[in-house]
Amino acid sequence: MALSIREALQLPVMAHTSLIAGQKGINNDIKWVTTVEVVEDITRFQHGEFLITTGFDMHDNTEKQAEFEKLLHLKKLSGVAIYTDFYLSEIPEGFIHAANQSGTPLIKIPPQINFSMITKAILEQIVNKQMTLLEHSLSIHKELTSLILNDQSLSEITKKLANLTTASTYIFNDFCELIYKVNQNPFISIRSENNIFFGENEFNIKEFLKSCQTEGHYTHREVEEYRLSACPIIARKYCFGWIMIIKPLKTWNELDDIAIGHAVTVCAIEYLKQKAVLEKQILLQGDFLEEIIHQNYSNETTVIEKGRKLGYDITAKQTVFYFTFENTNDETINQEINRLYALIDQVFIREKKQYIIRTKLKSIMLVTIVSGKNTNQIKKYCYQLIDEIEKQWDYHFHDNLLQIGIGNECVGIKGLSKSAKQAKYAVKLSRLLNKSMTTVHYSDLGLYSVLIEMKESGFDLKSLYNNYLGDLIHQKRHGVDLFKTADAYLLNNENIQVTANKLFIHRHTLKYRLNLIETKTGLDLKLTDDRMKLQLGIFAYKLIHYLESQSFSS
Repeated sequence: MALSIREALQLPVMAHTSLIAGQKGINNDIKWVTTVEVVEDITRFQHGEFLITTGFDMHDNTEKQAEFEKLLHLKKLSGVAIYTDFYLSEIPEGFIHAANQSGTPLIKIPPQINFSMITKAILEQIVNKQMTLLEHSLSIHKELTSLILNDQSLSEITKKLANLTTASTYIFNDFCELIYKVNQNPFISIRSENNIFFGENEFNIKEFLKSCQTEGHYTHREVEEYRLSACPIIARKYCFGWIMIIKPLKTWNELDDIAIGHAVTVCAIEYLKQKAVLEKQILLQGDFLEEIIHQNYSNETTVIEKGRKLGYDITAKQTVFYFTFENTNDETINQEINRLYALIDQVFIREKKQYIIRTKLKSIMLVTIVSGKNTNQIKKYCYQLIDEIEKQWDYHFHDNLLQIGIGNECVGIKGLSKSAKQAKYAVKLSRLLNKSMTTVHYSDLGLYSVLIEMKESGFDLKSLYNNYLGDLIHQKRHGVDLFKTADAYLLNNENIQVTANKLFIHRHTLKYRLNLIETKTGLDLKLTDDRMKLQLGIFAYKLIHYLESQSFSS
């Protein structure tokens, strides 16, 4: 509730003053009053100051007059009042021109009015308005805080803010999705996820909200005859969402800004309460999942009962999903985990699906109930479920891709440990597949999945590849990697020309190398069984050496 130039001119002490230029700025707010005889350093003035001066040393001093005109053009001052008949008999034309150009109100003061009278009258009004503003601010704070103290929801906060501001009020979540609204103007509508319409004119909400987060504070825009104001709800360095209010420009006042500021604080407190509950729930679910995966439980009945208390039926047909990220920067990974959990929770609530989850430093493990009459249908169901999460993630956080592994389905408790291992294998070994895949089902690993089962059952894969490959692994002849040649040949379906092109060699050179491979391994590449042995050896070698280079603790 600042004092405007228009209001200042209506004060009794200003009755004999006259506004001679800069009428465009008559609604400028006066934040403070400064009285000076000599205007020296124009860079020291602050935005919103109201300057009162006698114009000393400006008469016939073109350099001083030019400096004062420059001050007016800076548009820092809310207005300027100049005494006449002391040092300036008339206001210079250059001042009037500069005031009109910059929209800085220029007021002429007759000599019979004292400096102190004007200063006192304006400052009294500013202080009175600030006191009134403070009282209203405290009242708003109490009303909004009482909602949280009485355990009211964000929906109630939205309604209260709309009532206090008489503005259309919206709360968005951290994915820029509208979750609560009170629309007080039929002219305004939100018809899509990204846009708000003023009649038929659209405005991009997401870009506006993201700009608020980037700037990190209250931001506003003027669209048509309306003012949009938004502020990010930030707590513990995490943006939980945004509050936005829309109101006609002519009815906007400072109290609206104050109300949205208090509402943001109250919403942040509510989100922190919810986060504390969720963190406890995640901890309980994580411990529960750890017990099952590592089979640290005494009997199944207790586990089933624990699952029910957590809202999950552990006896149903289910699958384990393992999520990690393409980039796992230590500085941002915690935020990425929080974002992913929030997204998974949002998708599963919308789909009305049960789930339990375990978060770790760089990954999330998810268990959920799946449906389908056979393995292929269940696999398709899993991909459809993940597709929605991936689409949402790529839309909001496309700078860091998800990597997702899916285990085979299982029924009941006993198969969960195996499904969890499979999901993790699917993510880690996806790098060995010769195609780019962000989501991999365990069955997509093909021959690798067969070798993993052999390894898990105790079979020595090193002896397998040593037996089939011999010294082919270490063989180098004139810098030629025969292992790489054999791998390329099998991957390209024993096609001589395609393989030669892939290796950038002549087809006769390739044939020569294949003869060497047969000699070194004792295998006949024309025989299907021998080609299978060679492929098993190559896959076993790549699998074992990759696993040894990675950490696979579950």
